[in-house]
Amino acid sequence: MADRYTKKDAQAAFERLARALGKSTVTYIRHDDGTWEPINGAWKLDDARGYGGVTVMEMVGKGEGYALGARRWSYREFVEMVGFTIGALDIYAKSTGQPSIYERIDVK
Repeated sequence: MADRYTKKDAQAAFERLARALGKSTVTYIRHDDGTWEPINGAWKLDDARGYGGVTVMEMVGKGEGYALGARRWSYREFVEMVGFTIGALDIYAKSTGQPSIYERIDVK
């Protein structure tokens, strides 16, 4: 039986990565007058399976974003890539005397 990854898995991996790096995933603020304002520097997971899968977008300007990377990944590729990245960040953190990345993202 093949391992199957879903959008929910990709979203959870994205949230872990953002927490590990201290990035906000809240991309807009709603003001009392009903208008919305983008939060520059916030990340969102952009899912366009018809174009090849998911990518991470960073909000800039007036609600525009740019992709962090030149391609999109399948759910499987993205979840596995994030797992590797967080593991590498944890090794680096420990080697420099910092607390484990897993403590920051509440994953043991």
